[in-house]
Amino acid sequence: MPAQPGQPAAVLRIEMVITAAILGALVGTIVFAVLGFISANGQRFAIVGIVFLSITLAAPLNLAIGHAADGQTVATLLLMHVIAGGSIIGLLSRLGPRRAEFASDGAAGMPS
Repeated sequence: MPAQPGQPAAVLRIEMVITAAILGALVGTIVFAVLGFISANGQRFAIVGIVFLSITLAAPLNLAIGHAADGQTVATLLLMHVIAGGSIIGLLSRLGPRRAEFASDGAAGMPS
């Protein structure tokens, strides 16, 4: 796939994939923390995460529309987006109820 629009296709380096996944996880964690102040059950985070994941799928689909990448490359990129995004959303939204439970248990056990 091209590194930048208008450039010839090149091999996508593993460092770029790992960096993108780590940045996505960090942004997801920050959004999870911010939304945690609003809702402790993780449902709002899951909704926001799914919407954001849907938006990020536009990049690989755009490669297909512009014929900048072949079908196998686009399918692989879509699969990578779904696996990374789905695992981040799934893990963090499951952490929400546990965090709320921990916070209520921790507050009950604290001396006043």
